[in-house]
Amino acid sequence: MERLFKPLNYRFRFAGIIFLILGLATLIVYLTLDAVISIPAVAVVSSYIETDFFKIVSTNIVDELIFIFMIVGFTLIVFSRGKNEKIDQITKAKALFSALKINSILLIISVLFLYGQAFMWALVLNVFTINLIYIIIIIHSENRKRDE
Repeated sequence: MERLFKPLNYRFRFAGIIFLILGLATLIVYLTLDAVISIPAVAVVSSYIETDFFKIVSTNIVDELIFIFMIVGFTLIVFSRGKNEKIDQITKAKALFSALKINSILLIISVLFLYGQAFMWALVLNVFTINLIYIIIIIHSENRKRDE
């Protein structure tokens, strides 16, 4: 059972940071230069003006690249240990539970107070917020442990 929860080597954290930087850089280029790379893609569901199933559609791959880079980056950072990490698995589990609670509260607030496009952006950002909250809690725990 312990093998199931064994974190990745600390070198994966560096790779995660590289992917995260790539994702953020791609996002900046996408937003500032309105980057468009249209390619054909197989869509299980495509819903724009009309809804199509299992169809080849032309899509801008840049937004998918941003998501892939950032999801892979956050995943590698979250599931790898630090080089000199002294945090035990119980502390990590508590941090994950706290991140889930905070993220759930943010989602409830979003449902209650955000509508239309703002709510859709909140859902998009929600893909990353749980990882970001977890990382913040772990860094805070490491700093507290170091100060003791």
